[in-house]
Amino acid sequence: MHQLRQIAGHTEVTGTCCIRTFGDALLSGHVGTPITHLLTNSTNSSELRAWLAGILVTFGREHRDSQLPEELLRGLELKRAAEDSISVQKDGPPRIRA
Repeated sequence: MHQLRQIAGHTEVTGTCCIRTFGDALLSGHVGTPITHLLTNSTNSSELRAWLAGILVTFGREHRDSQLPEELLRGLELKRAAEDSISVQKDGPPRIRA
């Protein structure tokens, strides 16, 4: 039971027979949809980028000893979206004026 499919030109494993085969697929990058495609080629990429940046900023605040959130923000080029996320969090939700 080793099922494959093509998503946006990328091979994805949709089923494996055991944890070893799953691990092999994971290490080869065949588990899940590549995030770079979602962040750059999607009609909703700005919303996705802002959401992911917000998650990473929150994770960074909760785990100050981890360098991973900052590395992901840099590696995925989400610094601008993170800055926007921080300003929205400071200001609170948008307010409707009458």
